[in-house]
Amino acid sequence: MAAFTKEQTFDIIALDLFTKMINSIECNISKYSFRDEIKHHGEAVNNALQKDFKDIVELLEGVVNKFYLEHYEIRGFQPFTATDFESCLNHNLGLINNCKKLLKFIE
Repeated sequence: MAAFTKEQTFDIIALDLFTKMINSIECNISKYSFRDEIKHHGEAVNNALQKDFKDIVELLEGVVNKFYLEHYEIRGFQPFTATDFESCLNHNLGLINNCKKLLKFIE
């Protein structure tokens, strides 16, 4: 079994934690009761998600800016509303899926 350096160990842990955060967000916004959470606690839920999605968007923007010379704009987190729930869900799940593809590539 190969030994990892301290930096490699931190990178592996950071990648694992980030992956778990993304999976947790995806699970939470995909659950059936999430629409009701938005109806009753929309502002609080959106504020919490805004912080989590900031990390996702920063990672994606960093890669796009580096490799595609800022030819693409990553649209960030779209706050959930009861009226546009499906559109917001699809957009935000798209961000998560793109980030998951990037993380698979990194692994």
